[in-house]
Amino acid sequence: MKSPQKRKRGKGDVPPGPVRQPVANPSDYWHGQVAPRRRLLVRDRSARWAIGLAVLGTAALWWLPVQSVSISTVAGAALAYAALSFGACVTGAVLALTVGSSELRAAWAAESPRGDSFSHYSEMLFVFTWAATAQLAVVVAAALGLWLGGDTPVAPDSPLFTHVALGFAFILVGIYAVFELVTIVGTISQLGVVTDTAARLPLEDPPDVAGKGGH
Repeated sequence: MKSPQKRKRGKGDVPPGPVRQPVANPSDYWHGQVAPRRRLLVRDRSARWAIGLAVLGTAALWWLPVQSVSISTVAGAALAYAALSFGACVTGAVLALTVGSSELRAAWAAESPRGDSFSHYSEMLFVFTWAATAQLAVVVAAALGLWLGGDTPVAPDSPLFTHVALGFAFILVGIYAVFELVTIVGTISQLGVVTDTAARLPLEDPPDVAGKGGH
């Protein structure tokens, strides 16, 4: 197993000195956290499985007993799911920020699983924030479904191409969000195991707790 490498200072890293106040700017999150990991996110198994299952799910809509189900009914259920799943992701992120000792978190922040500017600690936090972003995407998709679909059946007899395309997109977002939620559950479990191990033994090489190796 390749030993962790010392983290290299990246372009966006804050130099030693007084801690700056964070700025809640979505573009900072996208350019600083998501964009550098875009290849990993695209190659991730969750994304590939979600695309495959979305294709099958879209094709199966007209073979399942859902013709009479309205889009607003499905959108309402999706909103209820997203409310719970988003809370779970935020809770996991808060847990990651507070679990263990400051020395343990400093050890995670000092090592990089891939030798780049992202540490073990940064990768772990990104797992939670990206999963929360996926749940927010479900909220947006459900809101669009309520607005555009309304009482329209999920699988009408003669659907337009736009209906099928939007149905595929909504199914894709939903399946991917569920996969990300499952990743959160596994990451929290792994975080507990690692923290318990660190409390029992001196921590030498902190393992990668980012679930899928930073996606």
